[in-house]
Amino acid sequence: MTKNHDCSHIEHASIPTNIRKKTPKLVLAFNTSTDAMVFNEICNLGRIIPLPSKIRAGCGLAYSVSIEHESAVQELIKQHNIENYVMHTIEMYSTIS
Repeated sequence: MTKNHDCSHIEHASIPTNIRKKTPKLVLAFNTSTDAMVFNEICNLGRIIPLPSKIRAGCGLAYSVSIEHESAVQELIKQHNIENYVMHTIEMYSTIS
C-alpha cells in the first residue's frame, strides 16, 4: 500500500538559468595538435575542444568558435597564413544563460 506524503514543506529547486541547447558552431580541424594550439594562441574568440566525432582530421583537437565570428576567423587565417585546416559548421551543445 502506498502512502501519500505531504511534501509542501520541501523547497523545490528553481528552474535552471543555464540550459544546454544545440547551436551552430564554426569548428576548425587541423592536421596536428601543434597547429590547433598555435591557432588558439592567435585567436582568442573561441576555444580548443576535442575533435567532434562527426569530423575526421589528423589530430584529436579542434578549435570551436561562434559562427558570428566567421569573418574575423577568416581574416586571422589570412593574416597568419594558416594552412592545413578544414573549417566545418556543425550543431554543438552550448550553455545558454
